[in-house]
Amino acid sequence: MFRVTKQYLGLMPRRRSAIALIALAVPIAAVAGASTAVAGTYPMYQCSSSDESVAPGWSVFEGTNTVVGVSFSNTCQSGGVIGVEPSGGRVTEDGDNNGGTVGLALNVPASAPDVSISAISAQVMVSPVSGDDAFVNFDSDGQGLQGLEDLNGGNGIDADENWTLPLGARDFEASVFCSTDGSNTTCYYPHWNVVPGLNDITITLSDPTPPRVEGATGTLVNAAAHGSTVSGSQTIGFTAKDADSGVLSTTLTLTPQSSGAPYTKTINFSGQCTYDSWNACPLQQSVGAFSVPTATLKDGTYAVNLSVTDAAGNVASESLGTITTHNAPVISSPPLLSGSPVVGQTLSAIPGSIDSNPEAGTPTNAGQWLSCDASAANCVPLTGATGASYNPTAADIGHAIRYQDTVSNNAGSVVGESAPLGPVTPSSAELEKAEKEKLEKEKAEKERGEKGQNGAAGSNGSAGAPGSNGADGASSSSGTGVTINLPGSNLGSVTLGSTAKWVLSLHVNPLRVHRGTKIKLTGLVSTSPRPTEGKLIYLQARSVTSKWKGSGRSRHEVNAFSKWVTFQAFRAQADGAFSSTYTFRLGGKHTYQFQAVAPAEGQYRNPTGTSLTATVKEGR
Repeated sequence: MFRVTKQYLGLMPRRRSAIALIALAVPIAAVAGASTAVAGTYPMYQCSSSDESVAPGWSVFEGTNTVVGVSFSNTCQSGGVIGVEPSGGRVTEDGDNNGGTVGLALNVPASAPDVSISAISAQVMVSPVSGDDAFVNFDSDGQGLQGLEDLNGGNGIDADENWTLPLGARDFEASVFCSTDGSNTTCYYPHWNVVPGLNDITITLSDPTPPRVEGATGTLVNAAAHGSTVSGSQTIGFTAKDADSGVLSTTLTLTPQSSGAPYTKTINFSGQCTYDSWNACPLQQSVGAFSVPTATLKDGTYAVNLSVTDAAGNVASESLGTITTHNAPVISSPPLLSGSPVVGQTLSAIPGSIDSNPEAGTPTNAGQWLSCDASAANCVPLTGATGASYNPTAADIGHAIRYQDTVSNNAGSVVGESAPLGPVTPSSAELEKAEKEKLEKEKAEKERGEKGQNGAAGSNGSAGAPGSNGADGASSSSGTGVTINLPGSNLGSVTLGSTAKWVLSLHVNPLRVHRGTKIKLTGLVSTSPRPTEGKLIYLQARSVTSKWKGSGRSRHEVNAFSKWVTFQAFRAQADGAFSSTYTFRLGGKHTYQFQAVAPAEGQYRNPTGTSLTATVKEGR
């Protein structure tokens, strides 16, 4: 515990007799190959007036002469003082007229191999005997430090001092000695009023070595190492270490690679950090596995990083890899629609089935009806149609209808879309109204034609207006027929009285289907002339069931047909060709019949024509 400090003695002024009152030293053992760079600093507080804790690292030393009654303790004494107390002792001269020295030394221990001392502040307290001269000297690594030196006439010292130490210093010493005036060869120390020493000590320590993370384990660590997709809570545990100032805190960070705020989890150990020792905080902290709620994050890719901070503010960061979170809802079955795609009828939407992680919050639904083209593509939202039901209007005729359901939770959204219904057809009332208007128009055209014939028969004005050659602008054609230009016609002259039906064919493929099968219906309107904008076509279907009639030997099976239902309405091409599709959605064993209808239309006198039926069987 005691040593002679030759570096210190070499710096002492030569006096006739000297006795060391107090010495304070902080030797720091040199570390081979240690860097002089300082990454961070931290304080060590010792012997404050309110602190009676242990002050580690201090030792007492004395010179070559005998010092009587020297005592020392590394526990802060009453009033917060640490020092040497030679109560009533004395020191004799040596041959060089130097009195013996006593002092305090502070050494950085081996438990802090990379730590050095940057600065020290303390209150110096010395009270020598009246009539003797007292001297105080301060030193680090053999380099004298500025401080209190000559205290004449026994005046006491009670002053605040601050010392800046050489770069990388690992020791500090403070020595006090005295010399006699006159013939005395010894300095006497009777009972001192104040125990000589230092108090309110603040030591600024430098720690250039960053901490580290070891042994990270858990589902989050494994997923990040492989760049995996995760959902719900993930776990992580690890050990944080620091060889010098100690572990202050650890932080887990999940940073999104797109936009958004990162997730951070900080574990702070400041409650275990005393800052009254070389290792201000514990050198190791084992963090048990804790949960990371990835369901609270938006779906996306995140960089996973683990960092640890020591008491000196050094930070070590380790990248664990990346994870992709997926906690948005999953639609296991799309929405369903019910009802007939007819103007004025009500279509209803039933939301589909979803899977949603409860940790991501309660999912919400937002519906939207869509209007699509006849093939159920190129869909656009119907303005204001967001409820659970929708009534098609005349504007929807020829368009397929879909329902879109957007399901959202805290992690994201997913969109489910129903199978289409349609195209929308006119209602029966509208069809009847159209048919009535058509018949009334045909009747008016017939009456106008007959009137023209009568005018033609009255040649030379006998049956028509005087001097005319057939009233109403009609012209005679040798009695074989009469032609007339009908307003709005795009055919030019149309022969009246024609009774030829619209003739059309229908081909359906395939004829054996199951749920999800799409059949193709193609055909041709062969009757001429045809409207240049295309002939109106209705595609119709009906179900066919079997039932038994009679009894005994007369019992036999007959087919029962449901009512024909128009499921599509469109115009054929100018050459009469048409094509469409139909998708089966129910499944099971059923039989259906399909036909194409070319209705009577406008000024065209051709009556309604119907194709042959095509039978399609469902089921394997």
